[in-house]
Amino acid sequence: MGGHFPFMNDKIKKKMGAGGTDWVEEYVQDVLKRTFSQRTGSFFPEANERAETSESGHGLDYDYETFETHNNVIVRITVPEDVQVRNVRLYAGSMQLKVEQDPTRKSMYIPLPSEVEGGSVKASLKDRVLEVRCPRRQEAEVFQEVRVRYL
Repeated sequence: MGGHFPFMNDKIKKKMGAGGTDWVEEYVQDVLKRTFSQRTGSFFPEANERAETSESGHGLDYDYETFETHNNVIVRITVPEDVQVRNVRLYAGSMQLKVEQDPTRKSMYIPLPSEVEGGSVKASLKDRVLEVRCPRRQEAEVFQEVRVRYL
């Protein structure tokens, strides 16, 4: 048990030293939490906050839910009753969506759980729910020829 684990804090070290396996779940959860926050924090600082402050000092705070299928990331955004739906603009990046409201220019960023094809995103609106379908980026395995040396 003397090996080095990344992200090991004192609390987990004590549990680890006491024997048993109770510390494993806490360790894994801690690693995942830290890794995810580092990933979004270093590449997309605005994804750490749900709503970004606009020039007027107020950001949007629309309710939304995000889930994944095998091929898509789906985001459902509820547009509030007091907002004209035609004034809502949507922008897609590879790891986040930006929702902007005209003419106020208020905006919010929605982090996505996996990388998507930003240019292939489709959205539809029904009953004040904006459903955004983002095709997941498919990483095809790349094969390189290996030269065989004949002896």
